[in-house]
Amino acid sequence: MEEVILILLKEFRDTIESAQKGDKNALEKILIMFKPIIYKNSFIKGYFDEDCFQELNIELIKCVERFKFDDIKDIHSYFECP
Repeated sequence: MEEVILILLKEFRDTIESAQKGDKNALEKILIMFKPIIYKNSFIKGYFDEDCFQELNIELIKCVERFKFDDIKDIHSYFECP
């Protein structure tokens, strides 16, 4: 199980790094990955808000662009895998 988690974390890191280098497919993969949580948080007073959905996607893209792995020496301990 731990091996599978490490493989998934490595794949996620590779996807983020590819997106940061301009890979549109990698960015799309990240957007799809986070779509359910972004969709869930796009409801205001019980109604889906398209503008909110778009703004949250834009913020996610900005986060991907700014995220740095530089300070992470050991991804295993960073994510506190048991």
